[in-house]
Amino acid sequence: MLEQICCAAALFAALHIAADPAAVSEPSRYPSYGERFTGLLADVPAPALEYTAQAVGPRQSGEDSSAIIDSHEFKVLCQNTVAGGNFDLVAGANMPQFNCHSGLSNTEFGTLDFSGAATGTQGAAIFHLQMPDSWATVTFDGYWLSVVGNSLLSVTWYLQLACVAGGLSPDPAWDTARSYTIANQANGGYLNAIPEVALTLPGSCVPGTPGPILFGRLYRNGSDTLGAANTASLVSIRLTLASVARP
Repeated sequence: MLEQICCAAALFAALHIAADPAAVSEPSRYPSYGERFTGLLADVPAPALEYTAQAVGPRQSGEDSSAIIDSHEFKVLCQNTVAGGNFDLVAGANMPQFNCHSGLSNTEFGTLDFSGAATGTQGAAIFHLQMPDSWATVTFDGYWLSVVGNSLLSVTWYLQLACVAGGLSPDPAWDTARSYTIANQANGGYLNAIPEVALTLPGSCVPGTPGPILFGRLYRNGSDTLGAANTASLVSIRLTLASVARP
């Protein structure tokens, strides 16, 4: 369209010059082709380039808009029939087992299987991560499943935390256990969600540079209603950290 306008303008100027030769000596009366083209471009507004930085992930009520979301997932991967994950397991009676959850039509994934026969912290899985230099909130959630289909049964998960900074022993005392009782699904093998909950970290979790190491200990007590005879298979757990943005 712009090319057609420019060509029409040039034709008009040529016809006028042919009709009035004196017009050649008066360029100010009839703008040149280039002047007309420039004038047309001047009428086209330049696009506004704008970039707005936004926080990653959903913002919570009252959360600083500059918060940075950092998510750490702990799970088991399955390679053919060999399973392994980023949990630390202590050898002992009824310790959790890495397992390949196979036999599905479309997917295969790893699980960490917790025996109902474990008592206390006997069958615990330990995980750890390096915290950022500073943070505002830490939340915990995850998924587990059972091959037993019964919504009247439930599993109680226990979580303990500890922090260690540089210059200290990496063998800290655990804090008081938190418990999360999650109802099972009516359909065996269906995912059970551990709803997101905010964590209160131990007093030893102090911001610094570098950030401290956060240890977690997760276990199941066979006194839950899923019972000692049934396994609870952990699919994944996640810790999400919201920290203030660095300058």
